[in-house]
Amino acid sequence: MTTRTHKDIVAELEAVVKNSVRLGSKVLLDWKHTQALLHELDASLPQEYRDAQEILRDAENQALDLRRRAQQTLENARAEAAALLDDATQRARALASEHEIARLAEQRATDLARSADQYAASVREESEQYAAELRRATEEYADNSRRAADDYSLRLLNHLKTVVTRAMASVDDGLAQLRQR
Repeated sequence: MTTRTHKDIVAELEAVVKNSVRLGSKVLLDWKHTQALLHELDASLPQEYRDAQEILRDAENQALDLRRRAQQTLENARAEAAALLDDATQRARALASEHEIARLAEQRATDLARSADQYAASVREESEQYAAELRRATEEYADNSRRAADDYSLRLLNHLKTVVTRAMASVDDGLAQLRQR
């Protein structure tokens, strides 16, 4: 059995009403068929919500993955900075035999350490900005998806209410005319 969309079900429900026996301004409906269509329509609506929830979960998982990547990048930058500092320190010790060479090596090590700290700070700031932007975009996407799903469901349910109200009114009128005969 193929799964039909709610649009297909609503279209069939409209066709049932349109093709039903008319009694003046009233319509005589096959109640079992109409009821089956309404149940099928009801069963098809929650899928839209499940889809929206899955999209939200995927967006949250992506945000978490990007936060992990940003943290890994920050840790890598720190490790690289530490390696640079260790390298500079080792070079400085090797050149410590002469006073001037030792002074230059210490200055170079300090410069490298400062550069590494600046690089690590820059990477950390960029990672945090990226994670914040991604979090904001994910939340906005999730909110928009939720709103779109809610708006869609509201429109569909209002349309369904109108169709069912018309159908029920037609059924009631048909029954009333049959009783008067």
